[in-house]
Amino acid sequence: MDSLDSYREIKGVTENAIEEGMNIKSIEIAKKMIMENEPIERIQRYTDLDKEAIKNLMKELKQSK
Repeated sequence: MDSLDSYREIKGVTENAIEEGMNIKSIEIAKKMIMENEPIERIQRYTDLDKEAIKNLMKELKQSK
């Protein structure tokens, strides 16, 4: 493997990690917004999560009570 291949591999791993971290943060924000009874449309706008993901989080939070 040459240095260009190594660079591409590291860059890919780094980009995936950043994307995953951003998704985790969006989920945390969405959970807080759900607890504050914010409308789904607002949660979508601020987190970029889709409606189905938000509804699943709502179910998850309801079950954990």
